[in-house]
Amino acid sequence: MKLQEVKGKVDFAIITMREDELRAVLARFPGEPVESENRFYHLSRVPVADGSTVLVAISRAFEQGTGEAQTVARHIIDDLEPHWILVVGIAGGVPDFEHTLGDVILSTRVNDLTVHAIHESAPNQFALSGGPGRHEVTKIITALPMLELRIEGWNTRDSIGMARPPVKWSKPESLYGDEKWKKRVLDSLKHHFGSSVSPRNPLVRAGPICSSDALIKDTKTLQQWLNATRDVLAVEMEAAGVFRAVRSGKREYPFLSIRGISDIVGFRRHPDWTAYACHTAAAFTHALIKSGLVNRREQATPNP
Repeated sequence: MKLQEVKGKVDFAIITMREDELRAVLARFPGEPVESENRFYHLSRVPVADGSTVLVAISRAFEQGTGEAQTVARHIIDDLEPHWILVVGIAGGVPDFEHTLGDVILSTRVNDLTVHAIHESAPNQFALSGGPGRHEVTKIITALPMLELRIEGWNTRDSIGMARPPVKWSKPESLYGDEKWKKRVLDSLKHHFGSSVSPRNPLVRAGPICSSDALIKDTKTLQQWLNATRDVLAVEMEAAGVFRAVRSGKREYPFLSIRGISDIVGFRRHPDWTAYACHTAAAFTHALIKSGLVNRREQATPNP
């Protein structure tokens, strides 16, 4: 397959950042590589529920961060002109009773906190930008509780390919942050992983995410963000760059960030959660594409 044969025919372009994220996605989308002047893509034809097939193109950024993510998204738009663009990988989660390690977060809104001021003797200040997802994206993901049968089975152990890693918080160094934050983290962990709680498969939740060039493991910074964007579910490092790219050209492209929660900010978890979260995100992405819920190859909407 040659690049010129698929330009304008790609239904989903998937962007990954880390090698483990890429391998988790590739494991579910067999195909072949093609090369452009900009980069290599892995092309996969996927059968969907209505009996047709969709074309998926997969690529990986050179490094983490919003700048590289924006570059990759522009290359994808120039090379492929896809219908949808997806970012698939891992993220840090906000401690909460409704989601936890291994669950999958879908972005309804990207809060871009990349621009900030660092002061000598005062808290950092952040300029909030970004915005909500396009209507056809939020229409589907907010309706997923009504459409669960279409993606049933994505969260089983067979689909994910590995068992849930352990969760232990008995050591004092397992939790960090101020006492109020540590209590919030501990209460959420006990709610999801306590001794009296029955193990469950990963869940999917839709909501706002925060994105910046920083790897957020600092509870003070996250709490500062939550004061401005209190309904945020997760934090990551690339969606803001892709959000800029899909809205900066002649046309606007539907975009969705699909993130498995590999960390809870304030908790030092077992290292196997990284791999597990890569696979939960990839498994959900595969199920969403195969479901046929997304209308394919509609023309991208011109920017005003």
